[in-house]
Amino acid sequence: LRTGTGASATVTTGIDMTKGYMLWSKGRSGATDHAIYDSARGVTLDLVSNSTAAQTTQAQGLTAVSATGHTIGTLAKMNTNGATYVDWVFRNAPKFFTHTTISHTNGTATNISLTDLGTVGQVDAKITNTTGDWIVWHRSLTAGNNLRLNTTAAQTTTNAWLSVSGTTATLSGSAPTGTYVIYAWAHDTAADGMVQCGVFTGTSLVNLGWEPQFVLMKSSSDTTNWAIFDNLRGMTKDGALGIGYILRPNSTAVESGMDAYADPQPNGFVPGGEAASRTWIYLAIYRDWE
Repeated sequence: LRTGTGASATVTTGIDMTKGYMLWSKGRSGATDHAIYDSARGVTLDLVSNSTAAQTTQAQGLTAVSATGHTIGTLAKMNTNGATYVDWVFRNAPKFFTHTTISHTNGTATNISLTDLGTVGQVDAKITNTTGDWIVWHRSLTAGNNLRLNTTAAQTTTNAWLSVSGTTATLSGSAPTGTYVIYAWAHDTAADGMVQCGVFTGTSLVNLGWEPQFVLMKSSSDTTNWAIFDNLRGMTKDGALGIGYILRPNSTAVESGMDAYADPQPNGFVPGGEAASRTWIYLAIYRDWE
């Protein structure tokens, strides 16, 4: 978490971003676009999860990375003086996360190897040189269905051109011609695993075997916002109202309290009341207490 200064600033996370990264930033106190940067596309190239827009060059967004964190410039959605922000950083690592860029031609399928992940949990694909939805494949969706990160829509077979078989992701021949970025997370149920991707219905404990520090979730069964919770902003229920602090990948909305919390437990998380009577997919990341 950080507070904007309106001037170039170094953010020390302790994460070695020289080994490959995706940085996802969002203003908490202001209704701003999300900002996504990664090492495959290069510093300064900005994508917006709540939009179909092509990538743009933002010279004052992410400006540099290091073995201990990153540096940001004066881009308003990332660094307005006095505003509050969250940065989620995903570093490339086996059985955790990987990303790449590929060129695709309509009419011919394009395969992407995800061998380092072991078991694939979730894959997001976005065309970067022109407008287009963020297409999401998740291991717990109905076969042949995708979600869209930038919308509230339920899973659908319409334009569901992203699939995974084993450790190979495929853009089908129906996907538009262009350059794509691929973000992929593992599903690792080993005792020392760092990430799990699954499905739940209702408000009973989602048993991961460990406490999460980050949960991304979306109802696959009906029209709802996506939701991100993390331990630094406060993902546990807050008092009698049962409020968790939510940011929405598909929306510019400020952080708010919602009855859709992911209350962390030593062995997983308990969903909030909004989860009742719906089927939800999730991506959860382990909290390291050491």
